Amino acid sequence: MRRRDPLLAVGTVALLALSVAACRQGGPEGLPATSEAERSLTPSLFGPVTPTARLTVTPTVAEPTRGPTVPWPTPAVAAGSGTLYEVVFSIPIGQDGVQYRGLDIPDMEITGPNNLAVLPDGAFVLADLIGNRLLWYSPVGELLREVDLSALDILNVSYLRAAGEGLILLEVSFRVAPERYRVHRLSAAGELLASYDLPEGLHLEDGLSGIGAGCGGEILVELEGGARLYRLFDTDGTYSFRYSPEGYPCESRFYQMLLGPLAVLGEARVETAFTYGMGGLLLLQANPDGSSYVIRDDVVSDPVIVVDRTVHFMDSRGRQLGVAREPIDERLYYVSGELAVGPDGAVYHLIPRRDRLDVVRLNFYEALEPLLPGARPPVIVTLREAP
Repeated sequence: MRRRDPLLAVGTVALLALSVAACRQGGPEGLPATSEAERSLTPSLFGPVTPTARLTVTPTVAEPTRGPTVPWPTPAVAAGSGTLYEVVFSIPIGQDGVQYRGLDIPDMEITGPNNLAVLPDGAFVLADLIGNRLLWYSPVGELLREVDLSALDILNVSYLRAAGEGLILLEVSFRVAPERYRVHRLSAAGELLASYDLPEGLHLEDGLSGIGAGCGGEILVELEGGARLYRLFDTDGTYSFRYSPEGYPCESRFYQMLLGPLAVLGEARVETAFTYGMGGLLLLQANPDGSSYVIRDDVVSDPVIVVDRTVHFMDSRGRQLGVAREPIDERLYYVSGELAVGPDGAVYHLIPRRDRLDVVRLNFYEALEPLLPGARPPVIVTLREAP
């Protein structure tokens, strides 16, 4: 489920309003030039949808449909310490691979592929921002398929997620009038199945920060890093977005990312501690067996901002079983949708470098040391266990 990067606990609603005003004059797709650290504290939202009627807030109703609990694939968790990741495959930069924009051009922000998704068959899908296309790769990096998004009348990928057997894509673009805010559902082969305009009330100025997917493939629109959620309901082509106060649905469980250090994972309640009180918890994915992957962002240095971003694997009772650290300091530029959970339970990460694009598998450990001396350790603790 998602993302997306936290705006939580740092006055982000006001910050977002300022960034929207700036982005109409900024870089690619109207995005302002910001630092890596600043972007780690603001919503990840880079793409297009056409405003329709103003949003009406209609809360959803919980759907208690939990079936038998089936164990879900889990990441391998090692004791001790070691490398942060293993490289799965690399894609060259250039005509034989993907393109960057702004490389070696003074005062121009570097941009390039910005999202990664992993399908149930193990195929990796890469969003190529400059080429405005989706690229399918095998688990060993063989190019399998290419889909031209312009041919589907999709102008830009802001966020890409695997959902059910296929994909969902958030499009936000200021290159057309009126501005586009749309969510698209695609098949596993990249065929366009449905498109939905996001109404006023679900735009950048309202806190739009990404999209997520319920474990049944439900389309969710995330505001403020997932602190507020809207769920898409589509009945024979008549659709609406309804506020989901319960949080992310998965079977009959709901997962809520609360402002600051708290979260609800099904029937469990969890908490973390931040070094300077700035950071947030985000849901990457919830699994049908009740386990989940939670992203933790912690500002560990001040006044120079350094962010420690970690991924925590939590069991169905809300206990941390493993933690992995993102190598965000190795990225050539900011990537909005850099994380994806594979069907094997592993977490994959996209790292752009000057000469190549690496798809890596994060290594999980029982515990990690703080990123910097004096910083809080990356731990999510259980306040209330689920039965």
